[in-house]
Amino acid sequence: MNETQENSLLAFDEAIKVEYKGNLEGIHLYSGYCNKDWRIGLVQHGGYLISIILNAFTHHFKNVHPHPLHISAHFLNKSMSGPCMIEINDIKPGKNHSIAYAIFKQPKNDDIEEGYIEKIHVTALFGDLNKEGGITQPYFDVIPISNKSDCELFEPNRTISTMDNHIKVLLDTPTKNLKRAEIKQWAKFSDKRRKLDLISLGLFSDLFFPGPPGHIDKEVLKGDFWYPTLTLEIQFKNIPKGQWVVSSFRSRFLQNGRNEVDGELWDEDGNLLCITRHMCLVTSWEKNVGYNKL
Repeated sequence: MNETQENSLLAFDEAIKVEYKGNLEGIHLYSGYCNKDWRIGLVQHGGYLISIILNAFTHHFKNVHPHPLHISAHFLNKSMSGPCMIEINDIKPGKNHSIAYAIFKQPKNDDIEEGYIEKIHVTALFGDLNKEGGITQPYFDVIPISNKSDCELFEPNRTISTMDNHIKVLLDTPTKNLKRAEIKQWAKFSDKRRKLDLISLGLFSDLFFPGPPGHIDKEVLKGDFWYPTLTLEIQFKNIPKGQWVVSSFRSRFLQNGRNEVDGELWDEDGNLLCITRHMCLVTSWEKNVGYNKL
């Protein structure tokens, strides 16, 4: 294995790695670094940031509960490339489930001495998916989607996304041609040696370009738009296997520049991995590349 292959193999894991810094009055501190290869425009991709936070939670709970069951995230401010800090506070430790709260911060003006700005708040419920039991009854069938060979390779504009070197996305052409606020797709890491896991579902749960509203009539959306996430909920159902994830995202209502996005993620064998709900803004692209706040 040459150096390029080694770096490629570790690309996502390097980008989400965290280091435990200690306990400060009951708050557990983790440091990390937001890599510029995982951005939309000039802003870090929300799902990538959730994977960083999930990584910190997983380290925090590793000796008690190995798997995330649910997270609820609120995005307060745009996150940029550079250092970050995750503060984790236990809310309710338990035998079967534990709940903790995290605050994701970044330094003001990249200067730690000037203090930190809170960027994301996340509540997480952790447990053990291997020990869960009880009734399982799906109410809906697996989302129909075309074979990979019949899908369209998505190639984002490099000025919009810097993630195309690391992610491969195949769009379901029949759904795209319907021109409604819905996306169905296959997605995976470009490096075949990087398999899916629960931490990576943070990334893939927020992976849709440009977002369901961007697939409707251009007469409704005039100009270039950005679809930043305000809130994100993920309910984890199964431990991922393999490489490909099948995703379905849809939006029903765009009201006053704000819309919901409901999603399901499946593996290639039709096993449900997680369900998601976003609340997003539909706002000018200038708010991404400029200095305007959300």
